[in-house]
Amino acid sequence: MSSNADILIVGDYNLPHTYQYNDDYLQYNIDRYYHMSEQANTSCEDSTSDNGSANLCNIQCKQSAKRPMENQRDNIRSNRRDNIRSNYLSKMKSRCRRLMFLPCKRLMFIPLTVIVVCLIAVYISESQDRKHSSDFASTVIELKKRIHGQDGTIFDLSKCLLSDTPRFKIITLVGGTGVGKSYTVEIIKKNFPRQYSIRQYFPPIRTGFEFNISFLQPGLIIMENLKERDLMGVAKIFKSYQDTYKDKLVTVLAVFNFEQIGDSRKSVSLYPSKEIRKMANVFISEGINNEFRFYYHSLDENALSRCIMDATVESGLKLSENKFAAVKRTLIQNNAGCKGAYNKVQIYGRQ
Repeated sequence: MSSNADILIVGDYNLPHTYQYNDDYLQYNIDRYYHMSEQANTSCEDSTSDNGSANLCNIQCKQSAKRPMENQRDNIRSNRRDNIRSNYLSKMKSRCRRLMFLPCKRLMFIPLTVIVVCLIAVYISESQDRKHSSDFASTVIELKKRIHGQDGTIFDLSKCLLSDTPRFKIITLVGGTGVGKSYTVEIIKKNFPRQYSIRQYFPPIRTGFEFNISFLQPGLIIMENLKERDLMGVAKIFKSYQDTYKDKLVTVLAVFNFEQIGDSRKSVSLYPSKEIRKMANVFISEGINNEFRFYYHSLDENALSRCIMDATVESGLKLSENKFAAVKRTLIQNNAGCKGAYNKVQIYGRQ
């Protein structure tokens, strides 16, 4: 008998590998049971008196000695088959789990890679040659067409928007209601090229933590409907923005509503109101730099007439002279300015 034996097929399983086992242990058990059978024969011969009984006893003893040997051999082979089978099944299950999990990892990895690559590509493409002059080019054109009665203010504001220095700038629009401030903000917001980077706040203003990371930073920050009582809080926010984005391409646009800021026929910068003087002092005390202030004056009748004509063209409606005069009169009484012209034209034009 050879010392090793090869097993290729176990039960109904066609195994891909050759499994070997050592027969030394099996030979030891065979010798052990032969020794037991000899002892059984000896005891059997001692206990019998005639030849017939001795032969029968010898046969029975040999069979009884051979049977445990065969059973032991079968048990060893059965255990070996069970071990081989369990090892094979365990390996196959492990391999199946790996094969099942591998596509899932690939399916997760591919979309994430595509998203990251797209974000990087968008950021790189938008970062190239990004300037204030390119961001606000279309804005300036529409401001000159749409904002009436504020020619000097719009001219100065356009120069500020198109200037590439400084990169971080704070623009404050100051004036009463119905003079075109909100309309100016609407035009700037609508034409800004990166809509996803616009942040807009209304009082009471509470900003979150600012990340000084290029693809997370805002491009345009808008604060509307600010009053005198908001000056101190807004000044602190300006200072925080200035410290965070001092060398970044960020524009802060703040709108302050001060009802009486001086004579519309004179330069407000020469005759500042109490609120404007307070604003200047607060910003100076907080160390606000790169702040550009623009004043909006009350609209005269000629400016309101141009606003009404723009509204009729935009809505596609026609107004008689009486209705045109009625719309102008309503705007003056309500101090609505050009902001209310479109709604009033809709009302009178459909009557």
